[in-house]
Amino acid sequence: MKNIESYEKLIKDRQACTKCHQKDNLGQDNLRQFEKLLSENVYPSLLSPWCPVGENSLNAEILIVGQDFGIFQYLEEEKNMDGLKLKEEGNSTNEKLRDYLQKAGLLNANIYFTNSILCIKNGETKITKKGTSMSTPIKLKWCINCSETFLKPLITDHLINVKIIITLGKHALFSINHIADSLNNEIKPLIDLIAIKQCIHISNKPYTLIPMLHPSFDHLSVKGQKEAKKAKELWEDIKDKIYVN
Repeated sequence: MKNIESYEKLIKDRQACTKCHQKDNLGQDNLRQFEKLLSENVYPSLLSPWCPVGENSLNAEILIVGQDFGIFQYLEEEKNMDGLKLKEEGNSTNEKLRDYLQKAGLLNANIYFTNSILCIKNGETKITKKGTSMSTPIKLKWCINCSETFLKPLITDHLINVKIIITLGKHALFSINHIADSLNNEIKPLIDLIAIKQCIHISNKPYTLIPMLHPSFDHLSVKGQKEAKKAKELWEDIKDKIYVN
């Protein structure tokens, strides 16, 4: 593992990165760093604000990669990191994930959580069948830039104990596959890869990759050996596929 100064530099580089940032006709940014969205001017030393269980430690044995951390409006309601953490405790995605981790016997494991996209996107108002919502489509170039610039060095230079990588959703899987040395499997739809162990190499280092669905899609059925299972039920199945000291 590189020294802590190197890790702090990675964080500072993320805080200064504007590679994917653009302004619309009204001069509104499409992406911003999460620290700049808190109403109090605080700059915590975090690569990602997402950590639904425990604290992100560089000694982690498991890496879980999510999609992103929501939209501007989600963070702008909070004054500081304490307020944001409190809000995150009641977040439905985090509640589901904690339940999944318990099913997999990982709730108390040493896990590092991060996202495939580290900047925060600006929400766009949309009218859906259920009413008004705010969301913004993910762009693959965001995943590419973040994975090459931040995710790869995080894994290979700083998380030296990580052997297992669990991805949540297609964007997280894309990001890991993008920085892998080579794919040893044909490209398949994510639904066909759920809970199936894969061996990958990143910078010539071996890792076990286990793709899972994003918690938002846990209602989907995934074909098992003999019968279809709900995606969330497969977290119990991966318990036997994960060994943690």
